[in-house]
Amino acid sequence: MDGGTAHDYVPDNNDFYYLHRIRLNITLTPVKGLTIFVQPQHTEAPGFRAPVLPSVEDRVDFRAATVEYSTAGPVKWAVKAGRQELNFGAQRLIGSANWGNTSRGYDGVRFSREDPGLRLDLFFSTVLQTRQYELDRWRNDIQLHGFHASSKTWVKRGLLELYAFRKISKRDPGEPGRTGRSDHYTVGARGVGKLPRRLDYNFETAVQAGDLGGMPHRGWAGYWILGYRIRAQESAPRLIANFSHASGDRTPGDGRYATFDQLFPTNHQFYGYANRVSWRNMNEAMAGLDWRPYSRMIVNFQYHSVWLATRRDAFYNFNGRPQARNPNASSNHLWQEFDINAVWDLRPDLQFTLGFTHIFPGTYIRESTRGASVTAPYLQWRYTF
Repeated sequence: MDGGTAHDYVPDNNDFYYLHRIRLNITLTPVKGLTIFVQPQHTEAPGFRAPVLPSVEDRVDFRAATVEYSTAGPVKWAVKAGRQELNFGAQRLIGSANWGNTSRGYDGVRFSREDPGLRLDLFFSTVLQTRQYELDRWRNDIQLHGFHASSKTWVKRGLLELYAFRKISKRDPGEPGRTGRSDHYTVGARGVGKLPRRLDYNFETAVQAGDLGGMPHRGWAGYWILGYRIRAQESAPRLIANFSHASGDRTPGDGRYATFDQLFPTNHQFYGYANRVSWRNMNEAMAGLDWRPYSRMIVNFQYHSVWLATRRDAFYNFNGRPQARNPNASSNHLWQEFDINAVWDLRPDLQFTLGFTHIFPGTYIRESTRGASVTAPYLQWRYTF
């Protein structure tokens, strides 16, 4: 169950609905090292007001259909071809967006090499286009290729990832509404690890360069997270502080484009559970608390403050599309958001998620939209058989 009040910040524009999803995993291993995997999926959205979106309802489709061959031993080589998930790092750039009812898939081929301390991935793919009530097909106008390396030995008590992704778009060059071909690279690094005195860290920085509709494209983004567990036990509360930034275009019309392109992320868990902003032309500060009251439950509380990196560029919604553009607004501040979320593993095969989020609009939202506050409760259950 999902939804909320004041959709698009319009008073009394409320929408509450139920999302339903069934997946069936079919795995065949005809010979040693060869795996065939198929995952049919059925999704519905009873109560979702018209028009029902492809992101919430696609009656019968194949979410995955792959053939994979892998070797055995301490060094494992593998190649996987077909319809599959692509999830790298924190999924802020490339992920399956599994919180969405239909989620995201890719058609392509992935080569990997893995040993106990290092994994290397090379992939070539196209992004799936969800076609309601028909079988999905690949988008021949968007290609996504890349290289990703992940090592537990390059840094002490941590994980370091390095990557380079290439996005080629023939009709969707990064910002909806612009025309022409886009071709740009995203190069970055991500680190996760432990520090002394029960501190931990998580950071990622990425830069982009290329061409967008005939214009040079340069952008960058990053986030920096510091955690502190108040006692040594893993069940003890953990305090979190986070800052995220993504560049915007400070001088529109100058023949250059500087807005960061978030590619194809899983945004839900990063910038507030209300799902109202993307990693484009934004700054976000978060303070939070994770707490495990007992072994099968984790509860987190979060406070977010979100504002534009530059008022000259647009405010981009959860999907990366411009929702408002008001360079004459008197403030960059979008909103403050309070979240509470609890995940309870009732049994190994049954999980419940319960959450509540509220947005207090800031000056920019009040001056650029109808400016209503947003309340969004949700309940999710998952049963695995």
